Amino acid sequence: MKKFISLAKPSHVAAAISESYKSSFPPASLEIHLNPDPINPDIDPHACSPGSTISGTVFLKVYRDFNAQSIKILFVGAESINFLLLGWNGDDDNGRIFTSRSPVWTAPPPSPPSSPTTDTNASNTSNNTRPNLEVGEMMFPFAFEMPMVNYPPLAELQRITSTMTIVACLEQQGGRITYSPPCVLNFQPIIETPVNNNSSGPKVIESKEIGKGDIINFSVEKLFYNINESPVISAKVWMDSCSTYNKQQTENNAPEVRVYLNRCLTVRHGKKESKEYTAVSEVTAFLAPKNADGSGTRRSSNSSNVNKGRRSRDSTNSTTVPTTATATATSTSTTAATALVVSPSAATGPLELDVNIQITPDMIPSLTYSKRCSIHYELCVSVRDTTSFFSFGKKDVFSVGLFFGTLSCGTRSPVDLLAFTDEVVTPDNPVTKPRRVDRRPISAPPPAYDDFSPPVYTEEALSTPG
Repeated sequence: MKKFISLAKPSHVAAAISESYKSSFPPASLEIHLNPDPINPDIDPHACSPGSTISGTVFLKVYRDFNAQSIKILFVGAESINFLLLGWNGDDDNGRIFTSRSPVWTAPPPSPPSSPTTDTNASNTSNNTRPNLEVGEMMFPFAFEMPMVNYPPLAELQRITSTMTIVACLEQQGGRITYSPPCVLNFQPIIETPVNNNSSGPKVIESKEIGKGDIINFSVEKLFYNINESPVISAKVWMDSCSTYNKQQTENNAPEVRVYLNRCLTVRHGKKESKEYTAVSEVTAFLAPKNADGSGTRRSSNSSNVNKGRRSRDSTNSTTVPTTATATATSTSTTAATALVVSPSAATGPLELDVNIQITPDMIPSLTYSKRCSIHYELCVSVRDTTSFFSFGKKDVFSVGLFFGTLSCGTRSPVDLLAFTDEVVTPDNPVTKPRRVDRRPISAPPPAYDDFSPPVYTEEALSTPG
C-alpha cells in the first residue's frame, strides 16, 4: 500500500513560523505630517526660525494587536564635520547641538491585584497581558516652540552638515524600537542685512589694465542683500577702449569674461582648518560693442548655472539658482550656447556685458557665528584675452565680497536673540532648546461682547481729579 506523505505541519511548528514572521515585520508604522501656517498657508510648513512654532501630527497605523510602552518624538539638531573626507582624527563629539524628547502617548500602568482569590488573579493576569494597541489608525498632535536662538541654517555640504530633524519612535516591550522617516526642517536664522550706501548709482569697484593697454572696468549695484526678497545681483563689465579688438575687426578675438558668485566655506576643528570654494552661479560670455541703434551683439559661450547650493528637503543635493546674462539689449540662454557675428561697423563703441544673477530664499545666508564653520560670498570676474595665441588661461581681475542676510536692510534683530555658540546655550538648558507646548482646542468660542456695557466717559468725569 502506498504511503501518502502529509504536508500539514504540526501545530507547534506553525506557531513558531507565525511568531518568526511577526517578529521580522514591525507591528505598526509611524509617519509625521507638519501643519501649514494658519495665517499664511503658502509658507513651507518645514520652514522655521527663532521664536516660531512647529506643529504637526504623528500618524500611527497598527497592523496587528501588540503591547507598547510609549510613543515619543525626538527633536535633534546637529552640526557634524565629515572627518573621513577631511582626513582628520575626529573625537567622540557627534556635533549634537540639542536633543528634545517628548512623549505623546504612554501605556497605562497595569492594574494591581485586588484579592488573593484565584479567579481575580486570573482576570488581572488576562488584563495585564491584553494588548494596549489594537489594529487601526491613530493620530497624536504635537507642537514645539523654537527658542530665540540662532542655530546654523540647513546645509548639507561635503565637509560639514547642519540639520534639524523630527523623528517619532514607538517603544515596544522587550526593547524593540520602531522609527518613523525623519522630517527635516528648513531652519533660517535671523541675520541682519547692512544698509547699502550707494543710492546715487552703481558702485565702481575697480579698473585694471589687461592686454596691450586695454582697461577693463567692473561695477556692481549693491553689496548687501536679503535672500528672502529674491534679489538680483546686477553687475556690469565694460572696456572703454579696446584697441586690439578694434584693429582686428573680428568677433573671434573678443575678450571672454566669466562672472561667477563664489561661496567660500571654512571648516575648523581645534587647530585644523579646511577651505572650499564653490561657484554657486556663473556666466561666461564675450564682450560685445553697441550698435548704432543702441542694441548689442556678441558671441557668447555656454552660460551655465552651477547647481551647488543649498539642499532642499527632497533627494536632490542642491537647489537651482537661475542666472541670466545680457549684453546691452540682447539676452542669451543659460542652457545653450549661441553664436552672434559682430559686423565690422558695429565694433566702434565700448565693449559691455550686463550680468543679472537671481538669488532664491533657498540659498545659504552668510554664516559668521558658528565655531565649526563660516560661509561668505565673493563676486569674481575673470578675463581671458583671445587676441594672443599664447593666452590660454583666464586671469582673475576682480573679486568683491557680498553679504547675504535674512532681514530687510536696516532692520535690527531682536534684543533677546542669542547665538547657539553662546555660553548660556547648552544642550542641558531647557530654556535654550525647543520645548513642547500643548495646543488644546477651545471648547467654546469667547463671546463677542461682555454682559455689561463699558462705562460712559463725560467731560465732567475727565475733568474731575482722582
